Amino acid sequence: MLARVNINLRDVVGRTALMRATELGAYRLVKELLAKNADINIQDDYGYTALMIASVDGYTKIIKRLLGKGADIDLRNIYGLTATIIAIANGNPEITNLFEIEKTRRSIIS
Repeated sequence: MLARVNINLRDVVGRTALMRATELGAYRLVKELLAKNADINIQDDYGYTALMIASVDGYTKIIKRLLGKGADIDLRNIYGLTATIIAIANGNPEITNLFEIEKTRRSIIS
């Protein structure tokens, strides 16, 4: 019988399987990892989260999934950037709008 695997195990730069799956745009794998309770807000050695990585690459479907699971929009990396700032810097207005809508939704709920 195989030993239980730590789903949040980190690689040499602090990235988890969730971050690597996000980086590859592997939506189905992201979905599976989230179903297995992968920590959504872990930051790598540079402060990047899965949400920030998805913002760099413009993976809208993954971003929607991460937001739906409660990803923290306001975390900052070591350069002081949030996922929203990263989306703006990468010219992703659709993603920027998603973040603004989600921030508004969360402020209404809380």
